[in-house]
Amino acid sequence: IYIYISLRHCRSCPAFVCAKPSLSLTTDVHIFDQHHYPAPHPSKGYFAAWATVVTSAMALGVTASTFKSSVKGLGSLMGLLASSIIVIIALIDYVGDSASVVFGESVYAMTVACVTLIMVMVHIYLEKKQGDGDGGGMIMFAVLIFFAILWVVLACLVTFSGPFITTGNGYFASWAGAACSCFAAFAAKKHAGGAAAAAVGDDA
Repeated sequence: IYIYISLRHCRSCPAFVCAKPSLSLTTDVHIFDQHHYPAPHPSKGYFAAWATVVTSAMALGVTASTFKSSVKGLGSLMGLLASSIIVIIALIDYVGDSASVVFGESVYAMTVACVTLIMVMVHIYLEKKQGDGDGGGMIMFAVLIFFAILWVVLACLVTFSGPFITTGNGYFASWAGAACSCFAAFAAKKHAGGAAAAAVGDDA
């Protein structure tokens, strides 16, 4: 169904060669399809491509419980991580064109996405290494508030000014990153407050 809907007008497309029923190859077809011709913007092929990735993962037994861990606020952080990766991929064509009218916005968004990617990966590593902690405490809460502001500005810039004025991967990922960063900040505050209350109870 995915091949028929998404590639029926491009029968010579190399994606036909990769269209096999496995998660890795399906993902390859999906990335090609979403960031190049023929379905870069929402359409039947666009949604069918995403549905193919999701159903392939489900067929391999990948569920939400697969990603459970002791890391505090992991759901929002994983969403922020995924949003960063998608924004980086979507911006590749724009940051290389210094003459573009949206070059400044693209560089800002690329910088925020790359720094966020590093920050989230380091945080997850440290939390995994240290075990069940307070999720970074108030320091992590302050960091995530800062990143939430950066992502809200990013989403406004790239969707109102460009390059993601029309809906697509970059558009959705930008707003998803802004939402996930806000949720992650609230989760960090909640965990920090809970840890502080527990510490006070222990002292009493």
